Amino acid sequence: MNAYLLSVIGTILISAIITALIPEGKTATVIRSVAKLACTVAILAPILHFFKTGELDEGGELSNTATGNFSKISIQADEEFIQYYCEIRVRETERALENELAKTHGVSADVALLWELRTEEVYGLYDGQEIYIKAVKILPKQTIEGETRTKIMEKFKNEYGCEVQFDENGNLS
Repeated sequence: MNAYLLSVIGTILISAIITALIPEGKTATVIRSVAKLACTVAILAPILHFFKTGELDEGGELSNTATGNFSKISIQADEEFIQYYCEIRVRETERALENELAKTHGVSADVALLWELRTEEVYGLYDGQEIYIKAVKILPKQTIEGETRTKIMEKFKNEYGCEVQFDENGNLS
């Protein structure tokens, strides 16, 4: 509503300034007529928009042409960007897990997350995408004793809900 009022007031002020500055003559009547027409269109814009779309704003007011009706806007997701961002997010998580292993258990290891991007329906309104971790692969740089190995496996199973694999052969993929 504020944008509508500002557009009407601005149109009227500009029309008043123009009509005050133009010299008398044949073109003055044409310019005054155009200024009056511009003011009329600015005032009637919401009504014209209603007849064009047939919808009212959420507050029961006519839709403002400056802001539009957001229920009509569709935002398309860039799949490549989503994939790229997820890969970065997974790499950051792998580095954080490596740091956690070093701090908590004193284990130096490389970590790889086996993951996929899943689409799920969120509240029946739209499809959201999430990173689903299928497995955590750990490549220790030294031998890990049984008790520490069990603690690590339980912790990662509880946090990520997936299997944990220790790969002593040096193959993370």
